[in-house]
Amino acid sequence: MTNAPPPGSKPVSDPTSGPQQRRILVVEPNQSLPAALRGVSGVAVTISRWHALDAELLAQVNPDVVMCPLFMPGHDVIDLARRLHDMGYRGALRAFCSSVPDPDLIRREVAHACPEVSFELIVLNLN
Repeated sequence: MTNAPPPGSKPVSDPTSGPQQRRILVVEPNQSLPAALRGVSGVAVTISRWHALDAELLAQVNPDVVMCPLFMPGHDVIDLARRLHDMGYRGALRAFCSSVPDPDLIRREVAHACPEVSFELIVLNLN
């Protein structure tokens, strides 16, 4: 396996893993989140498009957490949770959004769809 990212994915921070470095895989990000993660010390961020996310990429990145927007083009966080589950992922999944009427409802729906994935919704205050 090479250190080059697969087509449709790219590292946005130093991919060299140190013993205390956290690995974040961001799937179909909007423009604001990866920029906010650039330059954060102790974090290796890899961005992946939906079509590039597969078991090989997941194994290569070995993320501590997977992040995504609540809604992605053609998909939502439940689709991603199921896809990750089918690939054997049992780690943390964090979705972010600007606002939703009932965040707890979304948390319950994802937990019901994929109880083995540790899910949390991050509501960003963009004001």
